[in-house]
Amino acid sequence: MTTIRIRATFTLLGLLLALQPALSVAAQPTNAANGTGGLADLRAALARAAAGSGVVRGVLSVETQSRDGSDEERGSASVAIDDGPGGVRTTLPRELLQRAEAEERLREKDPAARTPVLNALKALELRELRALVAPASALAALLEQAIPRGEAAEAWAGQPARKLSFELPLSRLKERERKYVRQFDSRLDVWIGADGLPLAHRIQTSVSGRAFVVVGFESSSSEETHYQRAGDRLVVQRRERKSAGSGGGEKGDTRSLHVLQLNPG
Repeated sequence: MTTIRIRATFTLLGLLLALQPALSVAAQPTNAANGTGGLADLRAALARAAAGSGVVRGVLSVETQSRDGSDEERGSASVAIDDGPGGVRTTLPRELLQRAEAEERLREKDPAARTPVLNALKALELRELRALVAPASALAALLEQAIPRGEAAEAWAGQPARKLSFELPLSRLKERERKYVRQFDSRLDVWIGADGLPLAHRIQTSVSGRAFVVVGFESSSSEETHYQRAGDRLVVQRRERKSAGSGGGEKGDTRSLHVLQLNPG
């Protein structure tokens, strides 16, 4: 096994995909109400989870897929993850590392070469890892931007739960992106247990507008995240993101799936 540090990078996938808000977007100050009932329970539970100090160890698997017209790229990889007092460490099997190095050499010779391992490793950047093993703070920040729209009893995966519904504002987009948008709809649903901890959340967003005066575009995205406990910590068990867009005679879509399997004990 070889231990490496994955350097955090951020690459815009073009205007259509950049317009899709994600949980990892930095919080922006809003005037959202503090809320009562389920929202207050959720916020209190997230604060407790964020203060957790346990160690998280497991195997993180990722699958990626992107299509740009008729061109399709796929990727998959699994790494061991250890998050404790010393920070987050990822351990890649030597065979996986050798495949990544081989793909890098191949890409130097042929920029159009398929690189499934490198594609998957891009989805394991440091920022994404932190969002998976320490999601409480990120969800709390997202709630600061959200506008409460209702609460109802609704089971999740057979468990008694409360569903909290929110609207997410256009202000989540950067100012330079907002100027292209004509229609925007983004909604957040969070299912919480009796203790207030989230069981899952779902974000659905649709955007349409016009760029460069004459180019109209439409895009949509969804994110579904399932949570699990790891001692006194809250971690992600499964997160799937999908996005699709069309404009200027072109269309494309992306999908990523992260699954964290905790080690026993």
